[in-house]
Amino acid sequence: MAIVDATRACVTADSKRSVFTWEEVTVFDDGGWTADTVTPIDVMEWDEFCVQVAGTFGGATVTIQGSADGINYVSLTNAHNGEDLIFVEAGLKLIAAPLPRYIKILVTPATSIADLDVTVIAR
Repeated sequence: MAIVDATRACVTADSKRSVFTWEEVTVFDDGGWTADTVTPIDVMEWDEFCVQVAGTFGGATVTIQGSADGINYVSLTNAHNGEDLIFVEAGLKLIAAPLPRYIKILVTPATSIADLDVTVIAR
C-alpha cells in the first residue's frame, strides 16, 4: 500500500483556479484487496469544486469526502442531485455546498485490480 499525494497545478497566474490530481491510486491483491491511502488537500481558499475520476475501476468505489478539521471526514454531495459523491465508473461531478476545508478520496476495494486518477478543479 502506498501513500499518494495530490499534485497541484495553477491554471491561472493569480491561483484563482487550481487543479489537484491524485494519480495512479491503485487497488491490489496483497492476500486481501487493499487500496492506496491518499493525503487530503486543503481547499480553504476556493469556493467551487468539481471532481473527475478516470481509469480502471476493477469494481472499486471512489467516495469524495470533506472535513472541516482534517480529522473527521464525511461524504460530500453532488450539486445536481444531492446524493453522496460516489463513483463506480468514470465521471465528472460538481461538489455541493456546504464546502469543506479539506477534500480527500476514499477508495473501497473490490476483487480486481484498479488504477485510478482523481482530479479536483478548484475555482
